[in-house]
Formats: sequence, structure tokens, C-alpha cells
Amino acid sequence: MPDEAETQAADPKDSKETQGPADADRKNTDPDRKNTEPADELVTTSHSITVDGAELRYTATAGRIVLRTEAHTDDKFDGPQAKAEVFIVAYTADDTDPAGRPVTFAFNGGPGSSSIWLHLGVLGPRRVLMGDAGELLPPPYGLADNAQTLQGLPRFRR
Repeated sequence: MPDEAETQAADPKDSKETQGPADADRKNTDPDRKNTEPADELVTTSHSITVDGAELRYTATAGRIVLRTEAHTDDKFDGPQAKAEVFIVAYTADDTDPAGRPVTFAFNGGPGSSSIWLHLGVLGPRRVLMGDAGELLPPPYGLADNAQTLQGLPRFRR
């Protein structure tokens, strides 16, 4: 017969697990946070892949940025006010002059398809190894360098 400790539900406050997106959403509805101005929350990591036999070093940045609007009350500027939060992923090639490089904005996601396929299927520096159409491999899938990544194109490495 299980003892009392085994039959009681674990208290989420006692958990040592890393907080996930659902926990972050709960924080957004926390009454103590409602009066707090939202801020950008970005994580940056450094990586390298091999493209055409050469090392390509890049920086990946992911997180939420706050979009703001200029607020006015009675023709008085109240300053920038948070309007929306947008999740972004950015890949930038290191050791290049940003002023001479093109910028690509890729939008996807929503009903029917996740934006992950832009990052891990086509544009990003890494891709999912799932096999060819009609001959898909069973999970778990692996990751590999994406030799066709936009960062590997000569015009992106100027």
C-alpha cells in the first residue's frame, strides 16, 4: 500500500525543473507583473557549421521583442508604450560587415504550419534529418549542418 507521500500530488513550487513557456505565460497574468513595463527578453548563442568546406561562424538570437507605439495624451507625448510582443529568431554571420550584407525577413507560422520548418528545414544554419519525401525516417530525427543556409551564400558573407 502506498504511503501518504506517494499519494499526494507534488506541489509545483517544490519542482526543480526549468520553467517552460506555459510557466512564462502564467507570469504574464501575475497581478504583481501587470504594472511592470514589458522588456525585450533575448538569448544569444554562438555556433559554427561547415559550408563548402569552410567554417562559417554565426550567432543565433532568439526571444521576444516589445513593439512600441508613441503615446500622446492631450497633445502631450507620454513616451513609448508597449503595443505587442513578437517572438523572433535571428542568425547573423560573424566576421562580416553588417552594413554591406543583405537582410532577409521570413514570416511563417500560424494555422497549418509551424515556423520551425523555416529554421530547421530551409533557411537556418542547421536542418532536421528526416529523409526524403516519400521515404521519411522514423523519429527521433537528427540535426546536421545546412549547406544551403542563407548565411552560406556569398552575398551574405560580405
